[in-house]
Amino acid sequence: MRVLLAIGCNTYEHTSSLAGAEVDAQRMFDTLMRPAVGQYDETRSKLLLSPSLEQARHCLRDVLFAEPQPETFTFYFAGHGGVSAGGFYMWLRDTTPKGQSMSALPLADIFRSLNEACPRQSNIIIDACESGGLIEDLAVLLKPGLLGDAGTPALTLLATSAQDQTSGESPSGGFGTNAILDCIEGRDFIQDSSSALDLVEIGLRVSTRLRDCGQNPVVWGLNLYGPPRFCRNPRYASDPTAPLRD
Repeated sequence: MRVLLAIGCNTYEHTSSLAGAEVDAQRMFDTLMRPAVGQYDETRSKLLLSPSLEQARHCLRDVLFAEPQPETFTFYFAGHGGVSAGGFYMWLRDTTPKGQSMSALPLADIFRSLNEACPRQSNIIIDACESGGLIEDLAVLLKPGLLGDAGTPALTLLATSAQDQTSGESPSGGFGTNAILDCIEGRDFIQDSSSALDLVEIGLRVSTRLRDCGQNPVVWGLNLYGPPRFCRNPRYASDPTAPLRD
């Protein structure tokens, strides 16, 4: 089973609101839910718009731990984000800037949940300011007992800005989300030799594009093995010279 959880947060009770985070989450959800693109389960996959922390935690629990548990899990977040006390936090509707550890969604908690649920492949995309700060939380994952053995979980992370950068947006959407969707939908070419795309190769292409926007995305791939499991490749076998090249 393939499951997607997309969260976009425009409305905040204790800080400034955003204009495009919900639209970005909606676009990402709608695109990956198309059978020709992502083949994610329509019943289990969820879209949350400006949720509270309690709502986000409740949904994450249901998505990851209801039976049958997913083999592939993709998480997308667009909204305010921040690094505090050695961790990265995703801000939700009721987050308070001076109490992030108690009122925001810690990336480390998602990592711990993935360690317990053990989907075969997890993909995490964060389009938020300071999202490169996710490296602060990698210690939760880098444990010898969780990596290296056959069947242990694989994880790919893509943050659209460095730890000391903001994430820009245009009227059409966030710079990072726009670049990712261009790759997913085939407007930006990655490769045509495989029927599926991996989030790592998408992230590397996105990082090249966003340099012109003043953003330096962070891409991590941990314990990767087997075929790509993020989305289908719309450019597969589109090159008329492919048979000759082969």
